[in-house]
Amino acid sequence: MMIDTGDNCADAVGSAQLTSQDELSSIVGQFPTSGLDYAFGYGSGVLKQGPTLQRPNSEDSKRGMVDLIMAVDDAQSWHTANLSKNRHHYSSLAALGGPPFITWIQNGFGAMLYFHPFVSVSLQSGDAPTIHREIKYGIVSTNDLVQDLLDWRYLYLAGRMHKPVVPVKGLISDGSDEIEEAQSANLMAAVSAAMLLQETNHENTPTDSMPMSELFRTIASLSYTGDPRMTAGAEDPNKVTNLVKSAGMFRLWENKYAATFDKLQKVGILSIDRSIDGTRKLQFLLGDTGTRKQLVANLPVRLQDRADEIASTSTGSMFLRKEIANIVAPAARSQSMKGLLTAGPIKSWNYIAAKLLKGLLRRR
Repeated sequence: MMIDTGDNCADAVGSAQLTSQDELSSIVGQFPTSGLDYAFGYGSGVLKQGPTLQRPNSEDSKRGMVDLIMAVDDAQSWHTANLSKNRHHYSSLAALGGPPFITWIQNGFGAMLYFHPFVSVSLQSGDAPTIHREIKYGIVSTNDLVQDLLDWRYLYLAGRMHKPVVPVKGLISDGSDEIEEAQSANLMAAVSAAMLLQETNHENTPTDSMPMSELFRTIASLSYTGDPRMTAGAEDPNKVTNLVKSAGMFRLWENKYAATFDKLQKVGILSIDRSIDGTRKLQFLLGDTGTRKQLVANLPVRLQDRADEIASTSTGSMFLRKEIANIVAPAARSQSMKGLLTAGPIKSWNYIAAKLLKGLLRRR
């Protein structure tokens, strides 16, 4: 079954996509597919995120590292099969500990993900020359993915799926309806949070207005709020802007959130207008307490527990931003430290160094 997570418009994807659907399917096909419920590609090697930073003597990897997430119904069974097929992807410690140890690492701390960075794969299509791509892939249990989408327990994969991704077609097993339902709630929560984060110090005033692109930038920034990698310089300072404004990306955002906007328009929370210069703008009454309470009701339960504070027209945006940072920071920090066990110290250091170098080059 192909899950509709709001990223399935071929025309919209085409102009921004750097790694083809065939390539993604070929990559996923090199892993165990039994019990695989869902997979998607993301990151600067899959979708445009500003100017490409090429490394010297890296012709085969010139499009950047391909990032993949694969959701599986039984993590231990999947790692058992993958160890048999791709043992060299695992650190010596992980391989020695075996599937029970690997699954304990995945589920014991961090954001319930097990990442393998700097994995080289070879892609062959017909008589075409072999293509070598560098990938990073993460494994998550389907139940943990659904929980993050619904509850923002870590706002890690939920935050990633706020942004455009490329679902991998074919090779995917049935039984993933709950991912689609959870993603719909996740997108509604993202829009509602982004609207609530807009500053307002007034009540019962004329309708607020903001460009749709600005709302998308706020959504893109949610999962980076409080992320220590941003303050440490391990991420491109222009990352959020590039996620929205790179060529072809705005159409992906529009397509992804079209159904969510439609739902909010039907209940009268917002309207969408096109200005004289063609800019699409959102119209809503953010200073109205009733509107704010409706938006709060779309947030995950853990945030609804602080409904009165978030709905405040004077301090609500500041309070919500703090609450989101309190979710993101510990998960991002522990998931980064987890790399020492999942990838091993050498690969972990190389990955950190590459991220720091990328962030430095973007600042130049």
